[in-house]
Amino acid sequence: MASDNKLSSLSKDDLFLLMESYRNMIQMYTTLSEQQRQIMESEKVIIQKIDALVTKQIMTCDKLDHIVDVFETYVKTVIELNKKSLESIDEVKTSIESLKIENIKSHSSLTNKIYIALIGSVTIIATLLNIIF
Repeated sequence: MASDNKLSSLSKDDLFLLMESYRNMIQMYTTLSEQQRQIMESEKVIIQKIDALVTKQIMTCDKLDHIVDVFETYVKTVIELNKKSLESIDEVKTSIESLKIENIKSHSSLTNKIYIALIGSVTIIATLLNIIF
């Protein structure tokens, strides 16, 4: 009965204010609900953009993986060619050294022959000079 007394003691203006307060609360909850719906739609768009970005990143990673494979193949080829080149250089170096040794031997032999020829010529000239004088 105490609550009946309180309700009966409320005036028409008080009831109007109470109903206005309820209406404002309903409008506020409706606004909040609409804002949450808009936020959820924005989140969906963001998730779609993130998904598209992830897809692009996966494609980029696949392309980079392919580039790494191709680069690795090129590097292996270059290394093999360098090894062959070094082997060829070693063979040329060995050939040059053997030719140098042969050149030195033939030069020594030629020098010895020139000395022998010079000594022989000097001996003949000296003998001829002795005969003449």
